Amino acid sequence: MQALSVTNLSVQYPHDSKRAVDAVSFALEKGSIAVLIGPNGSGKSSVLKALLGLLDSTGEVLFFGKPLEKVRGKVGYVPQRYSVDTTIPVTVYEFLMLGLLTCQHSDREKREMITTVLEKVNVLGKEKEKIADLSGGQLQRLLLARAIIHSPKFLILDEPEAGVDAGGEQLFYTLLKKLSKEDGVTILLASHEVALIHEFADAVICINKELVCYGKPKKVLTADTFKKLYGSGVMYYSHQGHEHHHHADTHQKGEQ
Repeated sequence: MQALSVTNLSVQYPHDSKRAVDAVSFALEKGSIAVLIGPNGSGKSSVLKALLGLLDSTGEVLFFGKPLEKVRGKVGYVPQRYSVDTTIPVTVYEFLMLGLLTCQHSDREKREMITTVLEKVNVLGKEKEKIADLSGGQLQRLLLARAIIHSPKFLILDEPEAGVDAGGEQLFYTLLKKLSKEDGVTILLASHEVALIHEFADAVICINKELVCYGKPKKVLTADTFKKLYGSGVMYYSHQGHEHHHHADTHQKGEQ
């Protein structure tokens, strides 16, 4: 059974005459890592939010053969780190405790869950630190910890590498790979970081309002695809076995 099956997913915002996402279909195998790529405004965030039920959409979305309402506890979400107000004076421990408020676990079990998850994401020993004092990479790994504390079977991430330095990025993707291999978690993430996709992704979904192409990285990440996705202002080159794309304009910030 597939971990996710999406059929004709469309999103239209009330004030727009055109659809933000137009009849996108794809499916993901259990335990795989899939990366959603596309230019700014292509609808990447809209797809993820529609899958999570945060946006009105049409079409069919099934997680493990069931609609989201039936499996909500199995699906974790890691938003962009910019979505977290780091000025709130909470510690790492308190931040994770907030995610466990509605649980039936005892305090001792909650403490154990927090220790276990912090170890998983390499933030152990930082429990008493304020989240405002964490580096970009540590904060993003803390958001991952909060998303996986309930051991979801499916994880959705929105541009997790935004604002994280290169070393932190590599570490983050390595953690995701470990989750997929050791815990059988299926992962779908939107990303701008095409260079890392070859190493970590099992599948790539390219969208620009509609599905441009979908498949294994080697098959999908071609100069032709990049031309379709980003237009002719993009130079495409291969470097140390990794494919890169380079915008002719300045670096674009992630979608809202």
